[in-house]
Amino acid sequence: MKKITFLILLCLSVFVIQAQEIINRCALDEINLQTLQNNPEIAESFRAQVQNRIQGVAYDSSIANTDTTYTIQVVVHVVYLNDNKYENIPDNIIQSEIDALNRDYNLLNEDTINLRPFFIPFRGNAKIKFELAKTAPNGAPTNGITRTLGKLGNLSGWDPLSTILWTALGIEPLKEDFFLLTGSTGKSPWPAKNYLNIYVCDLNYANRKCKTCLTLCDTCGALGGFAYPPSNAINWGALALDHGKNDGIVIDFRFFGENNWYAQDSTSQRFRDFYSKGRTTVHEVGHYLGLQHSWGNVLPLPGFDNGCEIDDFMDDTPEEEQAFANNLVHGTLNPCDTSVNTCNKNYLGRDWPDMYEDYMDYSTDLCYNLFTKQQVNIMRYNLLTRRSGIITKRELTPSTTTAIRPTSFEKVGISIFPNPVKDELVLQSRIKNSNDLQLQISDINGKVLIQDKIGKNINEHHVDMSKLAAGLYLIRLSNKEFTATEKVVKQ
Repeated sequence: MKKITFLILLCLSVFVIQAQEIINRCALDEINLQTLQNNPEIAESFRAQVQNRIQGVAYDSSIANTDTTYTIQVVVHVVYLNDNKYENIPDNIIQSEIDALNRDYNLLNEDTINLRPFFIPFRGNAKIKFELAKTAPNGAPTNGITRTLGKLGNLSGWDPLSTILWTALGIEPLKEDFFLLTGSTGKSPWPAKNYLNIYVCDLNYANRKCKTCLTLCDTCGALGGFAYPPSNAINWGALALDHGKNDGIVIDFRFFGENNWYAQDSTSQRFRDFYSKGRTTVHEVGHYLGLQHSWGNVLPLPGFDNGCEIDDFMDDTPEEEQAFANNLVHGTLNPCDTSVNTCNKNYLGRDWPDMYEDYMDYSTDLCYNLFTKQQVNIMRYNLLTRRSGIITKRELTPSTTTAIRPTSFEKVGISIFPNPVKDELVLQSRIKNSNDLQLQISDINGKVLIQDKIGKNINEHHVDMSKLAAGLYLIRLSNKEFTATEKVVKQ
């Protein structure tokens, strides 16, 4: 896959729910285009880099490729316009977001079993843990959470799409300089060199019809969040600016935490299903650690106007013409469409479909389940060389808990019969498993048809395959130690 350095000032993840259809849109290209238009020298440099198609991202990957787990400290700033359970988000929901980050950045997500088998060799483990700060900048004890009643002043909302002043002045919203210029009030960040600052606020106030009350309006638009990459981040090139104190992540309260009050009370079942696992923040932390969108952030330059030409500059994320969600048939109940393949290119002898499982794509919380190995290495390198001040703990990761090795049924002492099978498939284990096994049966296109769990120390398990059509299927067993795949024929 082609690789170039790339300038991005700020990433916006936009999830718009209209008529119960998913329409994903990102304003990142518009912001970058404005930057290039206002800075001819940067624009010329960028165009030269694109034209030259710079190959590879030069860095010492051995620095990040270790078994060390890094813990980083987080402070969550809740800035609410209305003091209610939705905006002034409670402590337990905030902790659930920290738990979600630890789940996905340590490969502890149960839905990793949903990763299509041919992508398993690309799966990585970031080995990054998150904890709420225990000590404030002044040395006082803290729970890592601040709460502030915000005031918009002369702004129509916090939404950067409707406040061009933000990018024009190079000032992040909710920060001190911004308050002085707009008459707004909010909360200044803790030192960005020592804390991951996450702001939770109403990014969609300007889109709501009711400006004086909170409305559960899933069709008013929903800007999920945005984040700054590290200064001079690997994979972004020297054009990544030094943001100074204007550094961190901003998340709309609708998308923060697992099954928050807004999701629970939402009038849209789709919203509750698609955006209640805390993965908007998982996505934005990826940007904070230097990742780009998996389809790339392509500007409208002649000859380079889609992700099949320029993507995220990583070999183990298949090239995509555009965000995955843009290619879905609206109204579908399943946003994880295995048939989407927008770039017909070979890599390692195969034309890969679009990887909707990637946290840096736009699919939904139902579809996401991995960072790739190269993405992991880039994040860890940026953490160690660009954001090392936020690391509070380094510990050797026990290989028995993090290594998920691909293997065969035979090597883990499991046999299946009969094969071919007509009605019932039997799995027998000759050894005792110390962890539960996740069972998954999919067709040759990767569509999951049967999912089940086999408890630890169970020696025999029966699977009803009578309702499946005749043909070839893949049966996969996985736990925290291994993933094994076998073919089975249904008569």
